[in-house]
Amino acid sequence: MSPGRIQRKWQFMPMIMLLAVMLIRCQDKPVQPKPYISRAQSFLISLKDSLEAAYAKAETDTEKKTILKDCRTMLDEWVWNHGLDSITVTIDEVSIKDWTIETSCHNAFTQFKYRLTYTDRDHPDRALIPKMDSLFQFTKALKRGSRAMLNFDYTGACQVNDPFAKGEYPFRIFAFPIPLNR
Repeated sequence: MSPGRIQRKWQFMPMIMLLAVMLIRCQDKPVQPKPYISRAQSFLISLKDSLEAAYAKAETDTEKKTILKDCRTMLDEWVWNHGLDSITVTIDEVSIKDWTIETSCHNAFTQFKYRLTYTDRDHPDRALIPKMDSLFQFTKALKRGSRAMLNFDYTGACQVNDPFAKGEYPFRIFAFPIPLNR
């Protein structure tokens, strides 16, 4: 064997060793699955980004009010037409008084809040129909501080706030939680 041939044979050895080390090191690390982001959550993220960009460029209070109003209209129309499905939230409050449950939950930039009374107004002494009882039991079982992926039933009201205000969510949507399978 000629010296040139031996040299060529070993010239790829450092790259092979580097590849082997990388494969061994990657073997120890579990693959982290990407979190699921629903269509509704994706829309809310996009709307928040657009709101922040437009609001930052606005120079007058009138421009800022117009941006908030337009964003609220977009939010309201989108939610009516597409719903609020599979949104990951943290449960802030589940307050139960008789047949009324007040819920409040949030994600990074949206608060979902609502108070719902589970009775027949004409016959408050009657038992709930099975579908309503199931929803009542589901809502009652939500635990403060827990994270959950939920659908929300929109009630037709929402707020859009200053996206840079401290202690306030850019979006507040008045909707009550419902299970994913509904």
